[in-house]
Amino acid sequence: MAKLSPEELQEAKRRKREEQERFEAEQAVVREREEQEKAVEREQHEREKAVREKSKKRHNLLESALNSLYAEVGKLANKAPAMEMTALNLDLLNDSIADVKHLVGGDPQLRRITIFEAAGNPLQYRDAVIILGQLRAALARFEYNAYRPVISDEDG
Repeated sequence: MAKLSPEELQEAKRRKREEQERFEAEQAVVREREEQEKAVEREQHEREKAVREKSKKRHNLLESALNSLYAEVGKLANKAPAMEMTALNLDLLNDSIADVKHLVGGDPQLRRITIFEAAGNPLQYRDAVIILGQLRAALARFEYNAYRPVISDEDG
């Protein structure tokens, strides 16, 4: 191996220093980009968490109201199963149907349930109990799918 002159050695050291500085600058850019991506991911995760929490609160309120209505209509159905629903109970049932459909979305069983009209063929309490049971089941399916912990491959 040939010996380098002092000028060549100095030039080689300068190039090596420039190369190292360029490498460090590129690494700094990569680190900055990674930090920005992580910040965006954290922000997105926080937004998703806030949406989930809001949805969970709505779910809990709806579940409570639905369980209460189910219990009351169930009592009325036991006393007089063929009795027609009152306008108030029909409004509460229709509101529950609309609220569950809004929260749950595309549940296939829920799509079969429609809003009931006060005029025409009156709804009986025994039928309302079945409808309310279906609404409760749709909420339970939604809760299971929306709020269960997700185990990823990374978690083991």
